[in-house]
Formats: sequence, C-alpha cells, structure tokens
Amino acid sequence: MNTIIKSGALSRIAAASLVAAGLVLGGCSNNGGTGGGSSGASSSSGSAVSTAVSIELVPSSVTPGQSFRLIYTVPGGASSGTTCTASNAAGDSNWSGKVAATGGTKTLVAPAAANIYIYSISCTISGSTETAQASLFDGVAAPTPADCGVTNSSGVAVPTRDLIAPDASVTTSSSGLCVGCSVSNPGNVLDQDALNYATINTPVGLIADETLTVTSAANTYAAGHLVGFVASNPAELLTLDLLQSVTVSTLLDGVPQDTAGATASTPLRLDLLTLLASPKSAFIGFTATKPFNAVQLSDGNLVSALGRVNVYLACVSTQPVGSSGGSGSSSSSSSSSSGSSSSSSSSGSSSSGSSSSSGSGGSSGAGSSSGSSSGGGSSSSGSSSSSGAATYDWSQLGTTLDSYVSSASPVPSGAVSGYSFILYNKTGILYSRAGGNQTASSVLTLASASKMPSAAAILTLVDSGKLNLDTPVATYLAISGVVWPVDKIKITMRMLLSHTSGLPGLGDSTNPTCVNDETGTTLAQCVQTIANTDLTSQPGAEFNYGGADYQVAGYIATVLSKQDWQTFFAAAIAQPLGLTTFTYGSSNIVTNPRIAGGAFSDVADYASILQMLQNNGLFGGKQVLSATSVADLESNEIEGLPVAFTPFPFGQARNYPGYGLGLWISSPSLYPGSSGPEFSDPGLYGTSPWIDNGLGYGAIILIDQDVPTGLTMWNAARPLIINQLTGNGG
Repeated sequence: MNTIIKSGALSRIAAASLVAAGLVLGGCSNNGGTGGGSSGASSSSGSAVSTAVSIELVPSSVTPGQSFRLIYTVPGGASSGTTCTASNAAGDSNWSGKVAATGGTKTLVAPAAANIYIYSISCTISGSTETAQASLFDGVAAPTPADCGVTNSSGVAVPTRDLIAPDASVTTSSSGLCVGCSVSNPGNVLDQDALNYATINTPVGLIADETLTVTSAANTYAAGHLVGFVASNPAELLTLDLLQSVTVSTLLDGVPQDTAGATASTPLRLDLLTLLASPKSAFIGFTATKPFNAVQLSDGNLVSALGRVNVYLACVSTQPVGSSGGSGSSSSSSSSSSGSSSSSSSSGSSSSGSSSSSGSGGSSGAGSSSGSSSGGGSSSSGSSSSSGAATYDWSQLGTTLDSYVSSASPVPSGAVSGYSFILYNKTGILYSRAGGNQTASSVLTLASASKMPSAAAILTLVDSGKLNLDTPVATYLAISGVVWPVDKIKITMRMLLSHTSGLPGLGDSTNPTCVNDETGTTLAQCVQTIANTDLTSQPGAEFNYGGADYQVAGYIATVLSKQDWQTFFAAAIAQPLGLTTFTYGSSNIVTNPRIAGGAFSDVADYASILQMLQNNGLFGGKQVLSATSVADLESNEIEGLPVAFTPFPFGQARNYPGYGLGLWISSPSLYPGSSGPEFSDPGLYGTSPWIDNGLGYGAIILIDQDVPTGLTMWNAARPLIINQLTGNGG
C-alpha cells in the first residue's frame, strides 16, 4: 500500500479526523492505545465537543531522510488558556514540547533508520484534553488493505476492503454517566494484522455509550455500499442483549447519515451464531442509503448489555451491493483471521486499468506499482518492452536516469537523492523505474505540477453545464459570500486558468500570502483577500504566472459543486480514474488547499491523469472529461501576449512559448523526431510530467529537487524515448 489520500488516496494520508457523532460528556475517559501503523485521536472532556485535535503527515509514506509536512489543527485553539504539547517516537526535537495552540504546519525530515514512527499532539482546551496521532511509514511499506471475508446469504463472497492507516484514522468518544468506560488500543482496527483488535469496554448496567469511529481520509463512498465492522464478543451473551447494545452508523464529514441497530429503526444484519461462538468474529453492518466517509460502532444504550466488544476491522464493500437500507442479502460472517490479500508482480507492458501490482519492479496501468528498492539502488519494470509488433530497449534510458542519483548529503546541484519514472503509450505502461531513495510508490509534493489536474477537474463543470469558460466569474461569485469588485468584473474562468486575469503573480510584491496558508484561513477567506488586492494589469492583457488565479478558480468550483475542493476533486477526477495517492490534503485539516501547487501523488496516479488527457478524456471505458474540454486545456491562450512572469530559469522560457489551461506548450525544437505537439506541467521541485501527442506517449519524472534538475533529466530522457518509439534507437 502506498501513501496518500486516494484518496485520493485513494487516500493514503495518515490523518486524525473529526470525532464524528458521540458527544463527550463528564465523567468518562478514553484510554486509546495504538497499534502498528495506526493513526487516531482520543478525547476526554468535561463538556460536549464536536471536533478533535487533528494531525496529518503529508506524505505519510516516505524514504529515510525525505522531508514531509506535519499539519495540525486545534479547534478553539485561539482561546485563552489552550496549551498543546507535541511528541514523537522518532526523537525529532522539532516536534517536541510545547507548540502553538493555533495549529500550523511543520516541515520535518524522516529519520535515517527505517521504521514506523508515531507523531502526536495533546492539547488542553477549556479543561478538556484531546489527543491525535499519525503514523509515518519511513522506509517501511504501508499496509495493504485486505478483504474482510464477507459473504451474502447464499454463501457468495462480497468483495470488501478493510480501512487501514494511512488511508483512515480512528477516533473514540464517550457519553453518559460512565465510570470505567474506555476504548483500548483503537489503532489496532487500522493495522494490517487481522488478529489485532480494539476493545470497547462499557460496564454492564450503566447509562453509557462508548463509540469508535473510523474515517476514510480521502474516499467518499456512494449509497449502496455495504459497511460495518468485524467484531466479536467473548462474553457470549444472548441475542436480545446484543441487539439492544450495538449500533453501527455512517457519517459524512462528521454529519450522521444512516444508523442501524439498537438505537435505530433499521436492524443490523449479522450472523449471531458466529458472533457468539467465541473467539470467532462476524461482520456487523448494513447497506448504506446515503454517501459516507466514516463508519461508527457504538456499544451501549440506556442499559448497557455488552460489557466488552472486540473490534478487529472496519470494512466497506469495493462496489455498491444494494440500494436500500438494511444489509440486504449480505449478512455473513468471517473469522477474525481474515488475512491479507496480495497481488503478483508483473513486468514489461501492461494495459491500463485500476489494478495494482506489488513486488520489485512491478508495473500497472492506472493502478499503483510498489516494491522497488530503497537506498542507493534502482528498480524497473524491465529493460525491454513490447507494444504490438514493436519491441523497445529501455536500458539506456534507465542508465541515464540513474546517472543523476547521488547519495551525497547535501545532494549536489544537478543531482537527485532519488526519482521515480513511468513511460506509457496507448497500450499501457512501457517502462517504469525508480532509483536512489525513492520507490515506485513514493509520494511527493507536486508543487506547480498540480495545475493541470486542478484545471482538468474544474473543466468537468463545463461538461456538466454548470460553468462557462468565457462567462465573467462574477456571475458565479454572486451566489457565494465573496464580494467581487468592479475592477475585476471582466475576469473569466479561461483567464484564471491561463494566468491572464490581471491578478498578481509570483513575481509581484502584492501577491497575496494567503495563497500559501493552508490551515490558518479558508479558501473563501483567501479568495476575498485576493478580490481586495489591486490588479497588476487589465484582464486578458498579459500572462502573469502565479497561484492567486487558481485559488479563485478552485473556490468557484466549490461554489458550483457545493463541495469542498478535496471532495470535488475526488468525485471529478480521483474516483473515476481510480487514483490511490493523489491528494490536496484532508479537508478537515487543509481548509485552504493550494489549488495551483498543493497536491501530492505517486507516479502511477499522475500517469493515469496524463493517459486520460491523451485519450481525449476517456479512461477505463469512462468519459471522464469531454474531448472539447481536453482541447481547451491544450489551446494556446497566451499567443501574442506580453509575459510579466514565468517560472522557468533564465534562457529556458523560450522553450515553452505557449500556455493553455494548466499546461505549457513546448517549442518544436525540444522534440525533433516527433510531430508534436508536446504539453507539460513541471513543478518547483523538478517533477516533470509531459505528453507527446505526435508519438502518442507520455511520461513523468517525480523528484524532490529543483526546476533546472527536472528539466535536465527530462531533456536527457526525451530523445532516448523518441528514438525508441520511432525505430531509431540503434
């Protein structure tokens, strides 16, 4: 399993999230422990709370020595008397002791010794103590989701996956006059060991309610999915007692959706005989009637019947199984030793799709590939591949990419500590390789390589008829809370996405700083700040590269879709493409996502986006984006316009004379041997994705260095690729 948030990753961010439903009332305490590879939050309070302190590591799967961001939020942290203490198991003094109670972001470096490290924050807010934890998978493979072993009433398997870290987070809460209530080891619900369990303790006969909530960091599941828990009760109590105690609920962003069991009209469907045959377990759940991204199990009612419930896994079906409440035909049982699923590795060319492959040098179409070596080595899908009647030799390409890797510290100019790479054409993956301290599953910040995916998501609103690229955005902002001034009345979405709106760019002293503040403000507040900033030119008069344009564009997408940016992107792009790592951060933590530069991804997810564009918006048999919108993305919107600011190094700007909607258009001098055109979206840290429509291929080099190094590696790789595809490779 790889890092991040499929969502959308596809979610792969280890984040502590909202305490979703149960109110925390006086007299109760939670003794939450952690299991391997878990993240979670627990709270004990003397007054009701609706949210918990949150912590998120981006990315949460790293290689030793790789930098990552720690983002934390503290609800009510600005109030007087709030104190927060940070700690970690990595011995990092930069996240230790007292920290700002207002929340914030820290850039940290993963320890040199590979391990799973827990990062924690504990805050005292208005007399209550709230704790959150997140796991850093440092040079250690994150766990792989397993099938929970659920079957329907006919004995036919219902494919499910368990929600595990870093995809998911766990929180606990108590309500009622409870003495001795607790949830021990809640993190065990999120680890890869199906024999580990959390224990909900509610002493029999007390007015109490103890809950455990598992939240997906990036996935929102549609109505019709089967959802629930694998649990057991060692006490072997009567059926009536059980049904009077256990409730399973779903939530969406902390808001309750469906409820089944003791406190609801919808009954839980479960195999009671299996559940009560200790120590075996059963699946307890139902079919959701509404979308959700969290599932909650509560033990207790006015008179608690179960003194103890062991919870092994939280499970969701991989596809919808029904359309109405109750569990329908899926009732079934499983033992707690459900084990974990695995997939075999593959090499050479593979067709696109949503499958994943593991093992050294595995490659897959739209899915992720994991396994390659870390440290100073490299791995690839093979030095040769075939596509139709053609056979290619990629050994020189691999050697060239490896030549940029340096183990020196600090890494010298023009070199990288590691890289990951994917090359594809319409038949699938032609070649993949990783070297240095990166693997095929490494997730890195994309910086400005976020722009094209963001623009593609926004253009899905054009396809649905909600947005017109040439209508003044004031029309859409009129239904929001942002006051859009008269001097910006002519700005259109096309201008925003092509950086021709007249808003300040990266080179302007008036460029709003809120664009880079992910947690201290909201997207709406930042857009109002941008609206209040003077124009640097008249709309449509010049090209001025920056991030303010995209903050406004992204906010409009949230207004029209009635979703936060992360949820909107997941529905528009991540879910249709089956992305498993691509993310802008958890919406409950990153309240002002950087639309132009805040995404993270691995190479496989980004390659899937490139493949979709190159196939005129079609992916896996689904029309994700219309061919017309793809043409809009690739249209040159700046021809003849003066350039106020470009991010390319001196002397390089002439090689990228055109810009569409989130895509640079290359000069033909860069790709001799191909008829082109070539489009790209390079980022600040050197990540370089590109597509060549003339030869029908695309590729991405994912690194964490700088623009000049990324361009140099791209320019070295390009002719080797073109020579092979045109039969001139020698």
